[in-house]
Amino acid sequence: MANLSGYQLTNSGRSLLAKVGSGACTLRFTKVKFSEDETSLNDLLTKTDLVGTSLKQIDIVGSKAQENIFTIIATVTNIGLEKNFLIRQVGVFAEGIAATSPAEGTTAETVSETLFAVAYDTLPDIIPAGNISVNFTRQFNINMVVSNASTCSVVTTPTGVITQEILDLHNADEQAHSSLINRLFETVSATKENIKNSIKNWCKETIAELFGIVSATTDNLKTKIKEWALEQIEEWLESQGIRYNMAQNGYLCLGHFLGDAIIQWGSVQGGNNWDIPYNIAFTNKLFVVLAWDFAAGSNTGMQFVGGNFQQSNRDTFHLYTSNAGGIGLGYIAIGF
Repeated sequence: MANLSGYQLTNSGRSLLAKVGSGACTLRFTKVKFSEDETSLNDLLTKTDLVGTSLKQIDIVGSKAQENIFTIIATVTNIGLEKNFLIRQVGVFAEGIAATSPAEGTTAETVSETLFAVAYDTLPDIIPAGNISVNFTRQFNINMVVSNASTCSVVTTPTGVITQEILDLHNADEQAHSSLINRLFETVSATKENIKNSIKNWCKETIAELFGIVSATTDNLKTKIKEWALEQIEEWLESQGIRYNMAQNGYLCLGHFLGDAIIQWGSVQGGNNWDIPYNIAFTNKLFVVLAWDFAAGSNTGMQFVGGNFQQSNRDTFHLYTSNAGGIGLGYIAIGF
């Protein structure tokens, strides 16, 4: 505030504090109020309420206690405020709660709520009207010097505005958000074990969805990973020029690491004059063709085919043999 003169105990506040000091009661702060009417600090010290008709009560949202300093934390907003409000008077109200164990020779006593301490500002700050474009929120930390801060408490009236201290206390509370956690994790109670089980089940569902499997069992995952690994190996082999077909008429392309060499094999049935297409065309040059004729009536014995063979192109080779009794021809061709 522009010229706030500091908080001073009112006459009734001094009386209440004396009773607290004697052990007759404990001190409980109940509310904080503003007034924009003009008066004087000396006049307010004799009052049990603020002066004027334009009054505004603000929320006590928390407190801090340290040795003989008790801090009241209050906030004010402009929600619902129809016009600007001048903060001239600030009043802190308190009551005495009869002590459960009064000091020896002292009678426990209850003291009604009264204006405990006041401050007055001759150059008041303004709470802007609530219809402005920007919402207004302000926090007040009001320090009260008492004989023992542990004998003081506050009545909190939170309405959605909190301080960082209160938020920290809330976040440290192990019971905070339990109902929200139950809904999020679909558990009966927010125990550590229930949350772990819920996360495990969620992970299994997510993994099953990602891997495209019915359920995330070990066997299903192993099978899927093997399939994926084989796909990756096939793609890598193909990128290196390594291809193969292990059929009766097949081939093996050894890839870039071995000079793109190709080995292929096959067989044809009957006759002695063949035009034999390769299973895969040679892209550069043919080194050698080995061909043999299966002996008549048996495929256990083989003889090398002499006669005449020549490569007509990279796709086909021609071979003639005088052994018309053969039941078929087998061959191996090597090139690149």
